[in-house]
Order: sequence, then C-alpha cells, then structure tokens
Amino acid sequence: MYRSGQTPSARQSVANSRISGRLLIPGNKSGLVAAENKFLRWLIGSLAEGARAEPIETARQQCLPMINRALEYMYASLDHSVTAQELCAVLGLNDRALRRLFKEFFGVGPVAYSRLLRLNAAHSHLKRARGTGSTVADVAPRWGFNRLGAFARIYHIQYGELPSETLGVRGWPGVQEMTGR
Repeated sequence: MYRSGQTPSARQSVANSRISGRLLIPGNKSGLVAAENKFLRWLIGSLAEGARAEPIETARQQCLPMINRALEYMYASLDHSVTAQELCAVLGLNDRALRRLFKEFFGVGPVAYSRLLRLNAAHSHLKRARGTGSTVADVAPRWGFNRLGAFARIYHIQYGELPSETLGVRGWPGVQEMTGR
C-alpha cells in the first residue's frame, strides 16, 4: 500500500478506517477509537522517521546573540525609557517576535525589562548617594524616570521601601525639623 519508508497522511489514515468498515459517525465509538489509534500511530511514526523537532537548547542558543545585542542597547540607554520600536529597529525583528523572545528568556516584555534595569541602576545610585545631600528628584531623572510619583510607586513595589528611605532621608529637611524626625 505504501512504499517502504513512507508513512500515511492523516487523510489516508481516516480513509483506511472507512475502508475497513468502521465509519466515523458520532454514535460509533469503536470507529472513532480505531481512527484515533491509527492517527496516533501515524503521528508517532512520522516523528520517529525524520520529522524531528530541533532541540530547544539549540534554538535558545541561536537567540543568544540577539538577546546580547538587545541588552547592550538597553545598558547603553539606561538614561531613558527604551521603546519596543527602538529595539525592533536595532534587532531587525517585528514587535511580536521581540516580545516572544523576551518572554521566553526573561519572563517579561522588553519595555518592562528595560524599566527593571533602569530601576536597579537608580536603586544602586540611591544607595551610593546616602549622606551626600542628593535627593530623589536628582537621581530619578538621571535614570529616565521623569514622573517622581510613578517612580516612587514602582520603586516601592520592587524594593519594599520608598526611594527616600533608601537614600536615608524621610521628607524634606524643613519638614524633618518641624516634626522632630
């Protein structure tokens, strides 16, 4: 029926079930089970005979140069918010492929990952700036956070404290004197 090394297609498997007298009608469970079994045997045979899937690790390794280029660009652009369009242009990918790549490697999209990098840089800067007289209003814009309220909110979510607490100050100096803190 088939030449050696040839496997039947799914359509041929269904046709074989009809030929063998087991019609695929909703009430005929034995025919449905037989067709399902034939289809599974065909699928397993096809996979075993050469329709091999590329190993996942090989596919991930092929993406590493692209991820490295994206990270280099993000680290070079820590002073502003990187957009998905910028990264698409740098990597030569479309938006969907870029998002899928970042979700696969980092579990978040490219813009969220860039924000996390900038937030981490701001956190390190605030820790180093303790006692130097720097303010959050000085540090946040340096890392591309121009809306201080939004910066304080995401900073608090990420680190469990306000940026001013990391900096070692709580409120403005005049308020500290009035409240005795």
